[in-house]
Amino acid sequence: MYNMAYCFMHIQKIKSHGTLTSKYNHNYRVADVKNADKEKESLNEEIIRLPNGKTYNDVCRERIKEIEENTGRKVRKDAILAYEIVTAFSRSAFVNVDEWKKANEKWMKETFDKAPDGKSNVISMVYHADEAGNVHCHTLVLPINEKGYLFISAFARYCI
Repeated sequence: MYNMAYCFMHIQKIKSHGTLTSKYNHNYRVADVKNADKEKESLNEEIIRLPNGKTYNDVCRERIKEIEENTGRKVRKDAILAYEIVTAFSRSAFVNVDEWKKANEKWMKETFDKAPDGKSNVISMVYHADEAGNVHCHTLVLPINEKGYLFISAFARYCI
């Protein structure tokens, strides 16, 4: 009998610095996560690392400042600051988790790295193996398009 695996992806728009803080606190276990098993926390892994000592907000604010300096235009107050993309696979699947994590990282970079300055839009990827349910990855992506702007409309086509 053939067992077919499915990949699941959930994309959430992040429009506030408060939500960025909340996502960072969850993903990096700064906050207490009720459905996480503390004994399994050592199984979690930071696949794409944030720069030392930086948070999602720090990186996002730096990139917005760079965008404004490079384009000479202010980023809209209602702009999408980032996307959080959560990926998982079907529980019944026989998946090599290490290969799955590498494939996730490769796909995220190939799909979302569009900034003209060559910097990665994929600023963080954290693997969680300590929560109830299935293992999964949280990836934070900045929506910077080929022209160097922070726009939902120009970036949305990569999410389809």
